[in-house]
Amino acid sequence: MRKSSLFNFTVLDTCPVNIGDNVFFGPNCTIATPVHPFRWQERNIKFKEDGTAYDDEYGKPITIHSNCWIASNVMIAGGLMMGNAASVIGFAVAGIDITLFGETFKWILWK
Repeated sequence: MRKSSLFNFTVLDTCPVNIGDNVFFGPNCTIATPVHPFRWQERNIKFKEDGTAYDDEYGKPITIHSNCWIASNVMIAGGLMMGNAASVIGFAVAGIDITLFGETFKWILWK
């Protein structure tokens, strides 16, 4: 059950983050489960009747299966599932599922 990160590894865990065995993270990686609405009308600050400010924020879980490699300066967004032995190249923003060898494959979003 080995997990390795060099330095500056950040996890924002508003909901579950599951990391399998033998997963390696390069420096400056971020795992962020919080998600905000895409429409600006829903992102704006709102006020309750008592004057208390709030915004719409929610979280989506992240699962990284065993034997994955995440290179340096990668941001993994909420709702992502990385299949066994998948890799993410450096300076990438991974926002949708990444799997390998015959499993469902979806694109990685690049910075």
